[in-house]
Amino acid sequence: MSGIGVISNPMSGKNRRNPQLVKRLAYILGERGELALPEGLDRLEAEVRVFHERQIDVLCINGGDGTIHQVMTALYKVYGDHTPFPQIALLQGGTMNTIARNVGLRTGPEDMLGRVASRYHAGAPLSTTQRRLMVINDTKAGFIFANAGIANFLEEYYAGGDSSPWKAVRVLARSILSVLTGTQYAAEMFRMVGMEITVDGVRLSHGQFSAVGVSTVADLGFGFRAFYQVYSHPQHLHLIGVAEPVWGLTMSLLRIWMARPMNRPHTEDHVARAVRLEAAEPVAYTIDGDMYPGEQSMTFRAGPAVTFITG
Repeated sequence: MSGIGVISNPMSGKNRRNPQLVKRLAYILGERGELALPEGLDRLEAEVRVFHERQIDVLCINGGDGTIHQVMTALYKVYGDHTPFPQIALLQGGTMNTIARNVGLRTGPEDMLGRVASRYHAGAPLSTTQRRLMVINDTKAGFIFANAGIANFLEEYYAGGDSSPWKAVRVLARSILSVLTGTQYAAEMFRMVGMEITVDGVRLSHGQFSAVGVSTVADLGFGFRAFYQVYSHPQHLHLIGVAEPVWGLTMSLLRIWMARPMNRPHTEDHVARAVRLEAAEPVAYTIDGDMYPGEQSMTFRAGPAVTFITG
């Protein structure tokens, strides 16, 4: 059997604000596929196994970046490294939709699903692009990892339940103002943490970092394309380690936004197949916007290619 599967996260930002959306998606899909509304990660993996058994060709994901991360983790657990994933269509059902932006999507959920379903069942070609999946600790999969200062920034952004783009602007503006005025807000958010990092078996010289990011897509979020080297190294991970206080990161914001090297003497900037991180203390981190409590030992490797439908 083949066909289209849709996984919709009822708890994503856009779906909570628009509870009628999933009904419209079900109407658009009709008899041309199956829609799942898994509640909890166990049910999500179970639904992915069902789709795998039915050998679906296309999996549509209606949710934001965190939903995509959890679906990718479930896909990796079910399909592994060597069985090709179904083609993925992102329906942009979240608030920020950073991963969708990284694959060049601007189409809304209903238009995207309608286009995919119509073209697939008509046998018409679908435009696609590929991105490399990142496997973390051999248990999780995603595209953007960041810890320390960047994870702390996101925690501040999520605080209070308001995770709108304007909230991100306010937190960023407050952080920059704190740097310029010398207050503790940004200094505490981006405090230095002891971390030893090994890139493809070679240990890096710096051992203190205010933030570390590893990614297989360029845009870290909010339009900041920190991981510019993925454009020329699509089979690799790109690691950025900020081995200085927050002032250096702030001075590089324009260069990051323009997808250029930070050009700071205390910045580690590497492409790799595999990365190992050992921290002196548990360090909170984020994968594709989902927050995780602190860990001290983490591994990263380039995983399977994921084919995204773009139109």
